[in-house]
Amino acid sequence: MLLALFGVLLWSSHICALVEQAPTPISSSLQPRVLWRGDGRPPEYFRSKGGILEGEVSPPTEFSLWRHTHWQIKNDTFDTAYTATSLVIGQALKYYHSYLKNMAYQPYGYVYLVHATPNCLSVNQSLLQHSFCPWEQEYACLGGIHWDQIEGWIDIPVEFVSSISGILESLTFHDLSARFIRNDDYRKSRYDAFSATEGQPQLAGWDDSGRSAEWKKEEPWSKFQEKTASQYAVDFMWKYGRDVGFNGTFPLKFTVPQGPFNKTNRDALPQLYRPKRPRYFAEDI
Repeated sequence: MLLALFGVLLWSSHICALVEQAPTPISSSLQPRVLWRGDGRPPEYFRSKGGILEGEVSPPTEFSLWRHTHWQIKNDTFDTAYTATSLVIGQALKYYHSYLKNMAYQPYGYVYLVHATPNCLSVNQSLLQHSFCPWEQEYACLGGIHWDQIEGWIDIPVEFVSSISGILESLTFHDLSARFIRNDDYRKSRYDAFSATEGQPQLAGWDDSGRSAEWKKEEPWSKFQEKTASQYAVDFMWKYGRDVGFNGTFPLKFTVPQGPFNKTNRDALPQLYRPKRPRYFAEDI
């Protein structure tokens, strides 16, 4: 039964429907400073790697945001230069809950609080009216996420997530904050001043055939047909990625922290309780 629950929705799933209304553009001054990443892999795993990479091919060969949001993760090795995050903690939880590969790490999952950096860009503002799953409010971090830009994480039992699978998207940090653990390796002096970046339509990477091929003729994407998505990605990172250590290649070069990792005793953390459902659920009205 758990397997059925975990297959509900992939962040890059084929069941996401397109919407007609384009997301509203947001100025760079209003870009977020914190993002959420749901993942089954524990903090000690990411610390040993020096950061978070979603892609399973290194170096990555896929730089298209369109393909990044369409990849059939359950059927193939995930080739992407991006690591997905969300503005909304509930959506990050939903991604963790539905990503079948996370099953290997039960009975616990994690939602990571990531301090946004300029290499994290808005998917909705890049794909606009053609955004695959706009409600996910995804910010894709090109090149990955450094371990020392993770402010902390929430340790969540799989059974708890499964028990509230129908209302995950309505959860807030307040509902889960009792189990929030701060990352002692977070480099406040390096990251606190940063925020994410607005949409980058040149990274859309529409297909050469099929329905998205016609979108190349639409503005703003018609202005960005002189280079490939990978070439535009390099240009973007030379402009926005220097502060996260971009050196001309992907993924970003991570640094593994020295010294022991002080893991928090799970038994010392408060239990989570099922939150009340919002009144927009029909059975509550």
